[in-house]
Amino acid sequence: MPVPERREPPASRAVKALVALQFLAILAGALSFLSPPTPPAQPGTQALGEAIVWLLALGTGLWSAKALLQGRITVVELLYIDAAVLATACAALSLTDEHRIFKPLPMLLALAWTAQAWTRGRLSRGTGLSLLLAQGCSLAGDVFLMLPGPYFLEGLLSFLLAHLAYLVLFRRGLPWFPSRPALVLPLLLGALVYAGLWRHGLPSALHGPVGAYVVVIALMAAQALGRAATRRTSGALLVATGAVFFMASDYLLAVNKFVMPLPLAPLWVLSSYFVAQWLIVRGWLHAPD
Repeated sequence: MPVPERREPPASRAVKALVALQFLAILAGALSFLSPPTPPAQPGTQALGEAIVWLLALGTGLWSAKALLQGRITVVELLYIDAAVLATACAALSLTDEHRIFKPLPMLLALAWTAQAWTRGRLSRGTGLSLLLAQGCSLAGDVFLMLPGPYFLEGLLSFLLAHLAYLVLFRRGLPWFPSRPALVLPLLLGALVYAGLWRHGLPSALHGPVGAYVVVIALMAAQALGRAATRRTSGALLVATGAVFFMASDYLLAVNKFVMPLPLAPLWVLSSYFVAQWLIVRGWLHAPD
């Protein structure tokens, strides 16, 4: 018996126009990368790092354009991905002014995405408030950490509140930490990371705040993993994966700041962070409780 051909949903004219603009931007970026105005003066390692950033950015742009045409992501998701790619690439390429322009945009789009779902009745009041609070605190943390000056503690506090809001969100309809393995593993990993930070000279003024942060993010990830183990739905799995990416992003940031500089640190820290936020929102909105 022949298998019926899978047909993609027809794209609207607006979507096709947006994808065409995306392809033009990708083409312009590729031409800029392949024909720089002046010969590169960077050492080989730095030039390789820039090539990796360009290739990942252009590849992500191509993937998101195709996904939009196929109906696998929405327009707001495409805009979120584009803003996240621009913010990450600018940080990795040391384009400070451009990075400060693009850095807040992804979470602003995530807030709009959530607010749109709430107004359409896809989220209850409590769920919508928790998700918006988590995204708003994340946006505040993004702004604090990109500003010049000593705003690390303010950024840490903002993301601490974001993780608490996510923790409350993931608790809805479930008991606290329904899976013991899902609770033990993030706490153990957090303890190992904190011990490494302490050993490598974490400033004494940050012992308490960083310790509290590590515990909260581990509990947030544990609740998300326990939710996935209990619900066994694709949406819950996406949310749990996003929580793990969030934890990884924070640990990479801490290692880079307090232990040793990581090669292409902004690329790994920001890309994992933006993937985390996208997976959490996408997972929750595609299968809200």
